Amino acid sequence: MTLSSRYLVALFLCLGLCSCSTIQAPYKKVKVWNERRVIRNAQESEDAPKIFDGEVEPRMPSNWDNDSTLPGIDANNNGVRDDVEIWINRRWKSSGLRKAFKQYARAIQKMMANYQASDSDLRDVATNTYSKAYLCLSSNYSKTIPFHERDDEIETMRDQMVYSSWERIHAWNVSYDRARQNGFELFHGGSYNACDF
Repeated sequence: MTLSSRYLVALFLCLGLCSCSTIQAPYKKVKVWNERRVIRNAQESEDAPKIFDGEVEPRMPSNWDNDSTLPGIDANNNGVRDDVEIWINRRWKSSGLRKAFKQYARAIQKMMANYQASDSDLRDVATNTYSKAYLCLSSNYSKTIPFHERDDEIETMRDQMVYSSWERIHAWNVSYDRARQNGFELFHGGSYNACDF
């Protein structure tokens, strides 16, 4: 085996075995931006803004403006970044699922915003906000979507939140890893209502 073919084999092995977010990031970022472009084009062809769950849908912000800061743009101040809110509105017909995904989006946003907080504060945010939102989303999903599709859709939602800028990728990876290292565990059940709505 020649030296160049060894490098090629090593590269394929690395790409095949590594599922870390850094390797997947460029592909996922392009996917997120393409989905935004489709929605922006759809919004431009509509006569009036749409209303979802009693709120007027904001306009799709430009990638440049939205991705230049960690929090992004939230024109209606509901705690959900506008590009993600629009994506949720357009993806789900069920009001319960839209509300559950928006709660989950707010939780991811809060985790990323607190990625430099103390270990105990970050663990508390993860336990009290993220885990609760995940449980809410899981319980709403089980009513309308087959269980085997749930995790794929939740991952797709997380991609929308995280894979639009390197700063968000870093903030998510650091906050989630630190929370897990400091005792955070995702709730997988419970008899209480985890939804904020």
